[in-house]
Formats: sequence, C-alpha cells, structure tokens
Amino acid sequence: MPTHLLVPLVLFVVGLVLLAYGVWARTGRTPTARRWLTDNSASRHTGIDLLTLVAVPGFGFALCCYGVLMALDMTDPPTSYSLIPLAVLLVPTVAAAGATLRTRVPDALCPRWARELRVERRRRP
Repeated sequence: MPTHLLVPLVLFVVGLVLLAYGVWARTGRTPTARRWLTDNSASRHTGIDLLTLVAVPGFGFALCCYGVLMALDMTDPPTSYSLIPLAVLLVPTVAAAGATLRTRVPDALCPRWARELRVERRRRP
C-alpha cells in the first residue's frame, strides 16, 4: 500500500470506529452501552447524551467522508467529479454535529430505552 494513502486510511478507520460506537451506544443492549445515560452519569449537566447520540456519529461520518475525499484527491488523475457529492455531505454533517453541542437532544432522536430513563429522571426531584 502506498504510504501517501496512510493518513486518509487512518481518518477513515477512526471515523468508522466513532460510527460503530454511536450505533453501539444508541442500541443500548448491554449495561455498558447504557452507561452514558444512567443515574450515576453526569449527562444531565454535561450533555453526554448530545455527544453520544449526535456529535460522535456525525464527526465519525465526517471523518469517513474526509478520508475518502483525501484518498480520491491523491489518485492520478484526481477524480474531482466524485469529490462534489462527498463535500456536499460533509458540510451539513459537520454543521449539525457542531450545533448539537450547544442544544438539548429532542426526545424524538433518543432511543426508546433512553426516553424511558429521561421520563423517570424528570419525575424525580
């Protein structure tokens, strides 16, 4: 493998890992996957739910897109016609992931098990 494709490959793999973490945490099948929204968590004050549900998968997708963009740009000849759709996807993804860091996640974006925990939490003082 050419060494000039190492950086795009690393970005793509890190993006896939972030996407996989987002899917794993969102499904919440194990207690470890649900830890980000448990009673012992500081998610009520720190916005961990925002990071886990929206920002981490969004930045993972953005890294995957950026890795592919870099790899396509390094090919001979550059395949610039294939860069346009990826760039169009990259910009709103990064903007949405960044915007979520300042707001609350609506209940519609939360998985069912997380909504139930949030309702229980609101009932308690």
